[in-house]
Amino acid sequence: MRHLSFQRSVGLLIALGLAACGDGKTMSGSDGGSTGAGATDTSASDTATSEASASGSSSAASEPTTGGVAADPAKYGQACAPDDGSAVEFSIGIAARECTADFPEDAPIFRITLYQGVALPVGEHKLDGGLGFAYLDDGNGMPVTGDSGSLTITAEVADGYLGAYNVTLSDSTVLSGSFEAIYCPQDVVCG
Repeated sequence: MRHLSFQRSVGLLIALGLAACGDGKTMSGSDGGSTGAGATDTSASDTATSEASASGSSSAASEPTTGGVAADPAKYGQACAPDDGSAVEFSIGIAARECTADFPEDAPIFRITLYQGVALPVGEHKLDGGLGFAYLDDGNGMPVTGDSGSLTITAEVADGYLGAYNVTLSDSTVLSGSFEAIYCPQDVVCG
């Protein structure tokens, strides 16, 4: 029991450290200014991840990191491209890295879809030129999409991918960060 209490303390310290120092994700608006993720990006998912760590549901030692910053929990699975071909959709900033997880209440819904199959090689996958798109719904009733930027797979893990993204939406908002995605098979029929 003493070990569980230690894990909670470590998770809480990590969460407080991230809150004090920022989480490394940035969002730039059309005015050219850049801010931390804040309430308009994925901070709600960071809070959910921190709470999960503090509750002992995940171990701080096993959390994936990119450059010392905890990655957003994500999931990915089959989807359909506009031409009814294969696609893969990443849901980034979900409550937990689980197939049953959804976006936390009042958190932005952020998805990146690539028009190719789910088996992605390590490397950069561009959205430009009709190869995919990003979707952000921050709850204001006006979702924004964009097809500029990329999703990069940095490593393949046993049940998914580690990666990063840098996308520009149609309103010139730039979203960037890192994720750890679990593969969640789906029965999708395109066409």
